[in-house]
Amino acid sequence: MQKQGFYNDVIDDEIEDVNLREQLDKYLIHWRWFLVSVVIGLFLAFIYLRYTTPSYEATTSILVKDEKKGGMLSELSAFADLGLGGSMINNVDNEVEILKSRTLVENTIKKLNLDVSLYVEGKVVDRDVYVDTPISAHFTNKTILFDKTEVVLNCKFLNSTTFSLENEEEETEKGNFILSTKNEFKFGEKIPTAVGVLVVQKTAFYAKNHTGRFESIHIVINPLDELTESFKKKLKVEPISKTSSVVNVSISDPVAKKAEDFLDNMIQIYNENATEDKNYISENTSKFIASRLALIAQELDGVEQDVETFKKRNKLTDIESEAKLFIEGSTEYDKKGVETEIQLNVVSSLLDFMKKAPIQIYCLLT
Repeated sequence: MQKQGFYNDVIDDEIEDVNLREQLDKYLIHWRWFLVSVVIGLFLAFIYLRYTTPSYEATTSILVKDEKKGGMLSELSAFADLGLGGSMINNVDNEVEILKSRTLVENTIKKLNLDVSLYVEGKVVDRDVYVDTPISAHFTNKTILFDKTEVVLNCKFLNSTTFSLENEEEETEKGNFILSTKNEFKFGEKIPTAVGVLVVQKTAFYAKNHTGRFESIHIVINPLDELTESFKKKLKVEPISKTSSVVNVSISDPVAKKAEDFLDNMIQIYNENATEDKNYISENTSKFIASRLALIAQELDGVEQDVETFKKRNKLTDIESEAKLFIEGSTEYDKKGVETEIQLNVVSSLLDFMKKAPIQIYCLLT
């Protein structure tokens, strides 16, 4: 029986090997398609990694002073009992909303001049040259159209001192974007446009690379509303936990340096605004307290004047002093009364003695 079972196991193993080999043979005859699929997959992966714009995330943490966890706000909240400065009390949820607010994001964009971007044209995608840009582009004397305009200008380097500037769409809704009649300009020259005065200047990176790497750069003006909404979507503000006052702030961007600069400047503006708010609240609270003290002092002065008038009308002096004098006078009166009574007793005794004195004298004579 044991030998029979051993033979059965061997036969089963051989049958399984045969079935596996048959299955492999069915697929191996199509090895060419497998090879082509692998090559295509690797090629697509290379294309994706080569031309897909990467995204970098910058993260920072800030401590929000909460009245429930101490800090300046808990001290200022003492005024809430007096009905003063109730709005000073903040919490983490409120600060998270402030950090995600449109106003804060918009002010950060304006401070960093992010509404004017510089791109180098690539074979597939354009590259943002935020860090290693050879030029800088700034607008002065901006008009109300600046924040609503979307324009792409092609800045082509002619030599070390001059460049040409052309609008890709020569005609706009308001006419020509570049108001100057020429299309060649010098670095640092003021160029009038439909939205303000454009000044293009060379940076330190220009001297290192000159025109060997960059032949032209696209100056792109982005509408402020659209750009602000884009940054808001990329911005993440989350508290570490429900019991903590620490908030994580992060943002992703194809340019790592831009993401870092955005967070640094946003937190700086946030702190400046918070300081201004606290100073404003403290200043107005101080003014309110001073006005109340002045009003109370005025009311007390009025009461004192009324008391003084009442005393003069009723020929009264200080009531406390008068009461003291009255008590002292009453004591002195009682003392004088006792002394007078004693003197009267003495006089009465002398009279009685004098009445009896002649009889006693007469008795002595006889």
